[in-house]
Order: sequence, then structure tokens, then C-alpha cells
Amino acid sequence: MTTNIGLVNARFLEEEMTGVGRFAFEVTKRLSAIFPTAEMVTTPGAKIPQYWKVARKGFYRGAFWEQFLLPFFVPQKADWCFNPANTCSLLVGNNVTVVHDIIALTNPEWYSLQARMYYRLILPLVIHRSRLVITVSEANRQEINRVLGTALDKIHVVPNAVDDFWKPVDEKPAIGNYLLTVGSLDPRKNLKRLIQAFLKLEDLSLKLVIVGHKHKAFADEELSLTLKDSDRVVFTGYISDEEVRSLYSHALLFVYPTLKEGFGIPPLEAMKCECPVVASRIPSVNEVCGEAVHYIEDPFDVSSIHAALFAVSSDERIRQQLKVKGSARASYFNWDDSTEKIAQILKGMNGLR
Repeated sequence: MTTNIGLVNARFLEEEMTGVGRFAFEVTKRLSAIFPTAEMVTTPGAKIPQYWKVARKGFYRGAFWEQFLLPFFVPQKADWCFNPANTCSLLVGNNVTVVHDIIALTNPEWYSLQARMYYRLILPLVIHRSRLVITVSEANRQEINRVLGTALDKIHVVPNAVDDFWKPVDEKPAIGNYLLTVGSLDPRKNLKRLIQAFLKLEDLSLKLVIVGHKHKAFADEELSLTLKDSDRVVFTGYISDEEVRSLYSHALLFVYPTLKEGFGIPPLEAMKCECPVVASRIPSVNEVCGEAVHYIEDPFDVSSIHAALFAVSSDERIRQQLKVKGSARASYFNWDDSTEKIAQILKGMNGLR
């Protein structure tokens, strides 16, 4: 049997857990069992999960570590260097990189100037320098091809997933009746329009719970003011997965009014917790959710968001139907299948150095 030698870039352990981090965490955890001789390396000071065999190497952190120090840790005869979180070292020859989306290139106005300049420079180079690219939806694959001209046969689709942690629980938040949204607080999540639409609902007993934290890369300076418009809007900040699961389990509905996504994990988490979902009809979300959600036909239009919220929040029959459809849809996505697809891609790198 031919040996498959590889390295996993675990720089993602520097950051709080987000959608990208969740993919990186779940896949990397499983790859370590498939490739027991592959080494995982991360930066000094990164938070290493208990029982993980991850080596902290080098000094400094961030992009400097990844670009200039990581190459020294790649075995001389490595078949691949797996990068699960959007970036890779341009000095490594056998990169397999997961590019979750190229929204920073297609919609730079949603990013800070610094982030905009960084991604405009690094993303095309990352995709060009990677031997193979993995992305999380067919919508992304087509967009990478259209925007950057990358050959479709270089880009593989491996979807995100949800695990069995996400299930209904009895612990009920002391909030009352509420709608829920989960995601980082950046402009493409469309929270200002969501709040405006929510405040038009006539049921004053309802609250809107917003879970997420603002990332320095994003450029929405008005959001903090919008959040203060009503005591019916509850902003939790970053909370534990256990708390999020409890919120999913008892929400009247989960709403995902996003303007653009590479994939969108939160709707699947909500479905697993048997929470009815309202979501934007955009290509990637439509690809993931199918007919298991009630769609916002135009997420740029407050009245369209309001109509969707009203339709689902006011009709128990619709909510029950969405719970059944959502649970069935979410069962199609699991981390073991996604990891096995990546493992086959990495095994195919053997001998391509």
C-alpha cells in the first residue's frame, strides 16, 4: 500500500468558532483518524481542544505564521497540505484549500477597507496556488469559475453538515415567545432590514433574539444603533453551543435573511432542533435547504421579509409542516460523509507532487 503523507494547517484554532471554523473543526477531527500519520500544526497560543494531537510550532501568529513559517513544517515528501479555512501558504506546492466563499471579491462593500484589500490580494493567489480547491456548494463552485476563471475540474464540492449535538432539548430560555437569528453581525446578514420587518409585526408579545458577534473585518457602523430601537430586540453576543441549541429548540421560528452565503450552517442546525425556518431565496441557501424552508423572496425588501415572518409566525400548520420537512432535509448532511469525500480527494494527491 502506498503511503499518503500530509500536513493539516490548523491555524483556524486561533479564532472563535464560526461557520468556517465549524467546518474546519469537524472535518479535521475526523481526518486525524483516517490519516493517523498526518501531522496537525497550529500557531503558538491557539486554543487546542482536549485530546487533540496538534503541535504548536514556530512563533508569532496569523497570516505571517501561515505564509512564512508553515512551509518549514511541511514534510519534505508530503503529498498534500490541507487548509480547511480559506487561506494557505503561497510557498507550499501541494495545497488542497477549502475556499468557503469569495464574497469579499464579489461584494467588497460589506468588508472593512483593510479586509477588502487583503482578500482582494490573497484569495485569487490562494486559488491559483492550490493544486485543488474544495468549496461547500455548487453555487460557490460556479462563482469561483465565473469570477476567477478557475477550471471547474480543479474545484470540488464538499458540503457543510451538522452533527447529532443539534437536537431538541427541554431547557427553555427565560425569554417568552421569540423569533431567532444566528450569525456574525456583518452587513450581508441583513439584520437592519430584519429588525425593521420584525417591528412591523402586530404581535407585541414576540421578541427577536439575535445571536452573534461583530467581527473586525466587517464594516457595519449603524448596527449598534439599530439594535437599540426597541426592547423587543434581544442581542446576546457570542454564547455557547448549548445555549444556542436551547434557543433553537424553543423559538417560534428561525429566520435567516442573509443577502449572500457560501453555504449557511445555521438553518441546518435549526432544522435538526425541529425549529421551522424562514430563509432568503438565494442560490446557496436554496441549494442547501431545498423545499424545507419558507422563503423570503426578496431579502433586500423589508416588506418581503415581513410577509415571510408573518406567514410563518401566525400559522401553526405551516410551522408544523416546516418542522417535518426540515428534520428530513437536515439528515442529508453529516460530517462523516463530508470528511470521507475530502479524504478521497487527499488520497488522490498521492504521487502528484
